Amino acid sequence: MCGNRKCLASVYVCDGDDDCGDGSDELKCAAQMTCGPDHLRCNSTECVPLMWSCDGDPDCADGSDEGPARCGGEGGGPPYPTHRRANCTAGEFRCANGECVRLAWKCDGDPDCKDKSDELDCPLLTCRPDEFQCGDGSCIHGTKQCNKVHDCPDHSDESGCVNATRCEGPLKFLCKNGECIDSSKVCDSVKNCKDRSDEPKKECGLNECLINNGGCSHICTDRPIGFECQCPAGYQLLDKKTCGDINECEDPAACSQMCVNYKGDFKCECYEGYEIDPVTKTCKAEGKSAYLLVTNRHEIRRIDPVKREYTQVVSTQKNAVALDVDVANNRIFWSDRFHRKISSAFIQEASDPSQQVPLLQASLQAPVGLALDWLQHNLYWTDAGHKTLSVASVDGARRRVLVSTELSEPRAVVLDPHNGFMYWSDWGTPAKIEKSGMNGVDRQVLVNSHIEWPNGISLDVANRRLYWVDSKLHLIASVDLNGAHRRTHLASAQTLGQPYALAVFEFKLSAP
Repeated sequence: MCGNRKCLASVYVCDGDDDCGDGSDELKCAAQMTCGPDHLRCNSTECVPLMWSCDGDPDCADGSDEGPARCGGEGGGPPYPTHRRANCTAGEFRCANGECVRLAWKCDGDPDCKDKSDELDCPLLTCRPDEFQCGDGSCIHGTKQCNKVHDCPDHSDESGCVNATRCEGPLKFLCKNGECIDSSKVCDSVKNCKDRSDEPKKECGLNECLINNGGCSHICTDRPIGFECQCPAGYQLLDKKTCGDINECEDPAACSQMCVNYKGDFKCECYEGYEIDPVTKTCKAEGKSAYLLVTNRHEIRRIDPVKREYTQVVSTQKNAVALDVDVANNRIFWSDRFHRKISSAFIQEASDPSQQVPLLQASLQAPVGLALDWLQHNLYWTDAGHKTLSVASVDGARRRVLVSTELSEPRAVVLDPHNGFMYWSDWGTPAKIEKSGMNGVDRQVLVNSHIEWPNGISLDVANRRLYWVDSKLHLIASVDLNGAHRRTHLASAQTLGQPYALAVFEFKLSAP
C-alpha cells in the first residue's frame, strides 16, 4: 500500500517509476533491491529484463544496460548499439553515435541525432537581402514579416511588429498630414493638427446621422468630424454603409461538429451518438466515460482523463509501438517491433502474459502501424522492413499484402470502415500521406508538401478530417478527406519535441 493509501501491484515497487504518485513505492529501495535470475540490476538500482540488455535501447534510467562495461565498445565490443547500421546510404548522415539520419536534416537547426552531432560544425546560416531570418535560422521572404500570419516555425516573424492601425478607432483621430491626436481635441476650436484638419468649419457641429440615418443600413454613429456606420451583433459591413449577415459557420472553430447559420446568429448541432454539452457548448459522446490507451514501449497503460488514474493494461513488452481496440468485444491488439509480432488479449486479462495471444509473427520485420476494421473484423498493419501495408483476419488467417510499391518508410495506418477507405503515412523519401480503398485500390496522395516526418495520423470521421503529427517540423496539422483545406493547429518545437502518435476524440487532440 502506498503512503497515500492507494493499492499497487507489488511488481511496481522499486521499479524506478513513481506509480503511487507520492514516491512511497520507491523509498528505501536502493539498499534492499535484488533482481530475479531473468533480470538485470541497473547501476541506478532498478531491475529490467535481462533480454533487454545490450539491444541498443537503454532501458535503465542511467543507461547502464547498454554501457561498455556490459556490452563492450571500449573493451573490444561494438562502438555503438548493434541495431544501428555500420554504413549509412548516400542520402544519409552518419551520427557520431552510429545512427543514420537523412542528409537533408544535417545543419537544419533541429537536432535529429540523439547526440546532436548533426548540428555540430555547421556554417552560420544567412538569408538573402530580400529575406527575413527566423529565430531558428530559417529564411522567409521579407514580405511575410509582420503580415499577421506566422510563417516562421518559431513565430519570430510576427514578434515586435508595430501596429500600423494604432491611430484608428473612436479615441484617436488621424490628421490629413499623418499626425495622430486624441479624438477629444477634434472640433474644440483649437488647432491641434498642424494642417488644421481637425477643425473644418463646415463639418464641426454637423450631425450627419440626422439626415437619412447617414445612409447607413442599420446603426449610424456621429463623430466630431463625419460619422460611422456600424452593425448589430451577427452582422458586418459589406461596404462603408451596408450591413450583411456574418456566416459564423465559415470559422472552423465556431462549432465542434455541425454549424447552422441564421441571419444575425448561428446554431451548433451534433451528429448521431453525440450531444451538446450545456457548459462548453461542444459535442460530447454519449455513453460511458472515455479513457485513453497509450504505450511506453514496455507496457500499455490506461489513462482516465477525468479521475487522472494511470493503470497498467498490458505488461512485459519490449517495444510495443502501435495499438488498437475492439470496443464492442473489449479486446486490445498491439504490435511489438522488437519481437516482430502482433498480439491480442481481452483487456481485463491483458496484464497476464499467459493470456496474451500472438496473432501474426511469421515473416514480420518491423510492424510499426496497426488498425482494426471493427466491421469486417480484419487487422491492417504497416511493415517498415518489408515496406508493405497488409491485412489479415483478427485470428491471423487469410493474410494478404495490399500495398507494396512506392512505399519508403510506411508508418501509421487508420481506417474508415463505414465509407471503405484507409489512410497511411510514409516518412521516407518522399514523405507523404496517402488514401485508398480498404482493398488497396484507387490510391491517392493527400499530402506531399511541407511534410517531413508524419509519425502519427488520426481520423475525425464526424467532421471528415485527417490529422497528423510531424516529428521533424514539430507541428499538428489536418486536411479534409480529399486533401484540401489544410490547417496547422500547433507548431512548437518546445511543446512537440518528437510526437509519435495522435488521437482525436470529441473536440480534443492527444499527441504523446
